[in-house]
Amino acid sequence: MWLRNASGLLDVSVRSWLRDVARVYGKWTAFANGSELSRNSSVENAPTEWNEAYFGLLAICLPGMEPREVDALALIPIISLPDEAFFDAVASFLRSVDKVHFGDCGLQAPEAVRIRALLADRLMNSSGWRRLYADESPSIERHIGPAIAAFFLNDYYGFGSPRCYLPPTVIGLLNPFIPVLERLVKSGPHFFVALVALNLIEVFPKRA
Repeated sequence: MWLRNASGLLDVSVRSWLRDVARVYGKWTAFANGSELSRNSSVENAPTEWNEAYFGLLAICLPGMEPREVDALALIPIISLPDEAFFDAVASFLRSVDKVHFGDCGLQAPEAVRIRALLADRLMNSSGWRRLYADESPSIERHIGPAIAAFFLNDYYGFGSPRCYLPPTVIGLLNPFIPVLERLVKSGPHFFVALVALNLIEVFPKRA
């Protein structure tokens, strides 16, 4: 089920061990995704399958960590990536963070909101986001599209229509995230941003 995963069953010692694993492979993962390149660089042969596994593991590690520890282990390395690599990484990472938070696996709302807000700042400072202002097309670039979708709790894989992955049973937990989502809507006047926002509103019909 979407709401339950292995992270809900981890004791402190196992989670600590997984953090050690994440730290060991963190530098290699960042380097493989272009952390030493400029923001406008493209990464050839990015480790896509590895990224899905690593960023899923990273999200499981977060409950119980101090904000500065979360920054050092997860946010700073992701934020340091070139734009396209950042888009790909944040799409995977945010989906995994949402599973841990909304699945009641130990990641508290203030920290989950803080994580999304800092990553949203990085998204809005990207050249891809700024290009949305001049783009009147209903289509979306293949790297930034899944990233934008994930910020609005949507799945999008570059084909078909995005779909909200947050179950109605936990939609009430979304309230603390609304200010971050409002900032994204106001700063990104594009059809795709509106589309994923409306998908979420269909599940979350009113602000409490």
